[in-house]
Amino acid sequence: MTQMSWAQEHRRELTIAGIVAAVIVALGITFWWVNGQRNLTASAKLGEAQRLFESPLSTAGTPPAPGEQSFATSSDRARAALPRFMEIADHYGFTESGHIARYYAGIAYRDMGDNADAEKLLKKTAGDRDADLSSFSWYALAQIYEAGGRGQDAIHAYQQLITHPSDVLSKPTAELYLAQYYEQKEQPADAKKLYQQIAKEDPKSEAAQFAQSRLSVLK
Repeated sequence: MTQMSWAQEHRRELTIAGIVAAVIVALGITFWWVNGQRNLTASAKLGEAQRLFESPLSTAGTPPAPGEQSFATSSDRARAALPRFMEIADHYGFTESGHIARYYAGIAYRDMGDNADAEKLLKKTAGDRDADLSSFSWYALAQIYEAGGRGQDAIHAYQQLITHPSDVLSKPTAELYLAQYYEQKEQPADAKKLYQQIAKEDPKSEAAQFAQSRLSVLK
């Protein structure tokens, strides 16, 4: 059977296959366009929420600049921004902006003094595949645990930063944070061990120089 006769005999099947392929391509283009629009919308909403969250705190007797919103306390500012971050996280959760908004919502809860809800959200973003967002989240969790007297949890958070460094928070920096925490908790042996490790890994770095200065104090 020639190629032409095969095509004539299977014209209906070929027609259906062609229509299916066209539909798949059209759906792919539609999904790409819709997804792109969602990303743009989420990004714009996140920018607005961030600007609100970064509004200046008012000083007694000093009125805010024209057109500029201000708040008396960081708690008030966080309370105003939180619903916006949550909306983005809930409605655009699969976008990059949705992930970032969830992190900011956790920080807003922290600033409001609600560490339980802050921890829930920050634990989610701590597991994010974006290494920088994960680092920010683990660091925020470490600060919450420190403030709450949860020593082992704080150490675990710092160890996560050491094990999974990122562009925004390097391994030596995370090691310094943990070493200083050990110093604050009067655990000099643990602090010295970390300082010695930092100094050995990269002797000429700023982190190593700082570690050496602390070692001279702890001797």
